[in-house]
Amino acid sequence: MNRYTILLAAILSISLLSSCTNNDNETLQTYTYCVYSADKFCADGPFTTCQENGRLSNTCPYNSSSSPSGGSSSNSKPSSSSNAYVGGSCNISSYRTKRIGNQTWMAENLNCNVAGSVCYNNDPANCTKYGRLYNWKTAMSVCPSGWHLPSKDDWYKLASYVVNNSSCSNCAGLLLKSTDGWYNNGNGVDKYDFSALPGGGGSSAGDFFFVGEYGSWWSSLEYDSVGAYGLIIGYDDVPAFYDINAKSSLVSVRCLQD
Repeated sequence: MNRYTILLAAILSISLLSSCTNNDNETLQTYTYCVYSADKFCADGPFTTCQENGRLSNTCPYNSSSSPSGGSSSNSKPSSSSNAYVGGSCNISSYRTKRIGNQTWMAENLNCNVAGSVCYNNDPANCTKYGRLYNWKTAMSVCPSGWHLPSKDDWYKLASYVVNNSSCSNCAGLLLKSTDGWYNNGNGVDKYDFSALPGGGGSSAGDFFFVGEYGSWWSSLEYDSVGAYGLIIGYDDVPAFYDINAKSSLVSVRCLQD
């Protein structure tokens, strides 16, 4: 068992323990939007709570799931101003995208600020660098219109394409990792401009794990009622692996065009 399997088991255990301490009999009212008036922005729900400076509402006076900073071209990075993290950038035009084979991927981690997501260690600087971390339920609905959370088969198709069109074998992690930012110089070659980043992970109990050392991304495929599949790459990994996270765990999201 490698250290990442141990890590994910730890996240699973902590998340399940946290969920067992919740009052399952409590019924919370859900709302359609979180409205961020300062940025004239609505995040699509349903929600039972909002991030700081947001209010729950069933109506939206602004365009929902739009960028509070107005967005930018697909070849530019999201705004790193403090306002960007009140609502986050949920507009696909704020992200770089990349065609790989017959798939079009976001070429950076999603940084759409909605309930069910956090910055690593609750530090906005980590959202600027790595994007936000999401639980699985939020990840399933957070991608912009025209995009979706990739299935396990979508991830497999990406990994197969980059390996089959390269001179190495079982080397998808090396080919997809960014060329800097990984612990102990465990960087990739980023041959396809996918720029996989080591955003780490977290649990619903508020713990965070190994930023800079590994990256994990949700898939839409459930394992069972409490777990779902994802892709994981470590700083010392040449391959990419599929593993199972508790749905309440917090990991990165990449969206795939419909």
